[in-house]
Amino acid sequence: MLDIKKFMRDGWMIVDLPQLSGLVSGISHALQDMAEIEPSSIHEKYADNVKDLHVKFSEFFWGKEYSLSLSYYILPIVKQLIGLDVMVQYYPYFRIARPNKPQDNIGFHKDTQYGQTPYELAVHIPFVDLDEGSALRVISGSHLLPESAFTLVTPEGVKVEKGSIENKIGRPYMPKCLAIPEGMETTPLVMRVGQAAIFSPAIFHGQEVNTGNVTRVSCDLRFVNGLHKDKVKLGKVHAGYVPVSHSPVEKMAGGYYAANM
Repeated sequence: MLDIKKFMRDGWMIVDLPQLSGLVSGISHALQDMAEIEPSSIHEKYADNVKDLHVKFSEFFWGKEYSLSLSYYILPIVKQLIGLDVMVQYYPYFRIARPNKPQDNIGFHKDTQYGQTPYELAVHIPFVDLDEGSALRVISGSHLLPESAFTLVTPEGVKVEKGSIENKIGRPYMPKCLAIPEGMETTPLVMRVGQAAIFSPAIFHGQEVNTGNVTRVSCDLRFVNGLHKDKVKLGKVHAGYVPVSHSPVEKMAGGYYAANM
């Protein structure tokens, strides 16, 4: 049973999804075949540039429409949080963060800085077990603080061109990294395969560098209630959303308008 009051207070929660484990394990095996090494050990084979593998993983993930099949198992929880009319981002971001490679991360941030709305939900799904060093970190309750409570820092690294393949696989073309506010603590999202972290796009989260011993391999699904579709891009396009659940009233309304066109 979900502790919704705690979720609303903290802005995040970790849920067990045993029914999802089979699909996640199947995806993980496919990634292993492509990389020719276990996903958690990618850093052992790909010590330099991991961009080509990242692109390969992302295109595989998108081509199989895993955003839709994964959604099927997550919808029972999502519906409790945002309602029966649900849309998912069709091309989710796939993540690879190797140990001691700061260039693999985009730092601490809030998704609302990049255009997400607080009406959305982020679902972070790992394909490897994550300990404190390899996991993302969050600041509980930060989704309810004013944006002025957080200080932007200038990130270092290679500039990413808008619309480039790097941008499409999740590297922002205008990075907006945040410093951890003085006196605030971050909490690691320690998870095993078969679990997922659900959080508000307005929460302070991320990772500056993976200090663990495994490569973090994961995907980020984003959901929004269909009633807020005017706030997001629609369709099977980059950053676009498609419906995965309809309420009875929504279905009846669609039938009505179809009959009266």
